[in-house]
Amino acid sequence: MKIDEKPNVERGILKLNSSGSIFYDLISKRYIICNKDLTDILIRVDGKRTIREIAEDIGKGRKDILEKVVDVIEKLNEKNLIKTSAKDKKNEMRIIDQNSSTYPLDSVFLEITKRCNLSCIHCYNPYNPQTKINELQKEEIFDLISEIEKLGVLKIRITGGEPFMRKDLFEILEKCYSSMIDFSIFTNGTLIEKEQIKRLSSLNPEFIAVSIDSVNPREYRKIRKSDNKKVLDNLEEMLKEGIRTTVNIVLFKNINDSYNSIRNTLKYIKSLGIGKINIALDEVVPAGRGTKLSIYNQKEKMETIKKISRLYEEVFGEKLLIKTPEKTNSYCGLGESFFYIGSDGSVSLCPLLNFGEYIMGNIRQKSIKDIWENSPLLNYFRRKKHIKGSECETCDVLDICGGGCKAKALFFNGSLNARDFWMCSYFFKDQIS
Repeated sequence: MKIDEKPNVERGILKLNSSGSIFYDLISKRYIICNKDLTDILIRVDGKRTIREIAEDIGKGRKDILEKVVDVIEKLNEKNLIKTSAKDKKNEMRIIDQNSSTYPLDSVFLEITKRCNLSCIHCYNPYNPQTKINELQKEEIFDLISEIEKLGVLKIRITGGEPFMRKDLFEILEKCYSSMIDFSIFTNGTLIEKEQIKRLSSLNPEFIAVSIDSVNPREYRKIRKSDNKKVLDNLEEMLKEGIRTTVNIVLFKNINDSYNSIRNTLKYIKSLGIGKINIALDEVVPAGRGTKLSIYNQKEKMETIKKISRLYEEVFGEKLLIKTPEKTNSYCGLGESFFYIGSDGSVSLCPLLNFGEYIMGNIRQKSIKDIWENSPLLNYFRRKKHIKGSECETCDVLDICGGGCKAKALFFNGSLNARDFWMCSYFFKDQIS
């Protein structure tokens, strides 16, 4: 590599912290944890300065620094994280300094509409295609995106309702793209048109999460009250266009949880080559339409987990539960790295805890920064008050599970401080072998 070449980042985010930084490549969606030396190099990469100039700026002519910079640039170039050229190149790197932030806001869930074209039997939002409920206007969403960009947000999760009900969806996505905030979309997959898939591909989303539940048309219709052909066709088309796609499968008691049903769905997913599968077992909560459903008791839940584990290994040739997660402060990041913004601008803890006392304010009246930094409810979780005095406090796996899903604890057991029995079942892996 020539030292007079000019390195540049095509699209990336450098998030500075006390130990160095985290580099996130917006093209490949890869993270690199950087020490201070690597950070010193990356913050000087601008598409205009040569490798020699970067080294001189860092080491004031020291030969060993030049060799080090060349070595780093070569390795990053080999991984396609940095390009080099003899000419000036456009450098798209968003640098975020969050050294002073105890709780950096990393991601935001944004419900852009409550409207939905389906009437799924488990939905906690019992809405329909006409439901608007004081929806945020496009300009308000643009302002929101600009604000979270300044706050250092890396990712925005677009949810609904059904996001594709909004005619201005792609304008919102393009605003995310131009702001260098990575986005993902959670969709039922029924409204996506072929030309939109090509447009989505050009915007390179982090992923599109599609709800399938079952490849069996009869089972799917019983759950979603719609045909699944369009969904499956769209899923295959998105994969052809190179869009990262995940599949959400919710299992329902006595509907799609038979051995054959789960196996056939997993086999179909495997045939598509989808790399990440999210099997959302028993995500049904007693809210909205979900209050009418029969749910698994604890024994049935354990048996279903065992069944899924065996089937996953049979179909994919690997165990579903093989790694113990790293130590965590929070099961999902509640209060520490994300929150949820409803389609009316209300800010709450998460998609399930978006009512009553769990709403912390509204972006139409307060800044997101003010809510994130000063909400008493967020501070309640940050100080671990939901753990103190609870059954979880003395649990051996608390450092791993972080107390589980607090929404489920509330809905199933009546308190944020209660146990989440699904997480208890999950982490006692000796029962799932």
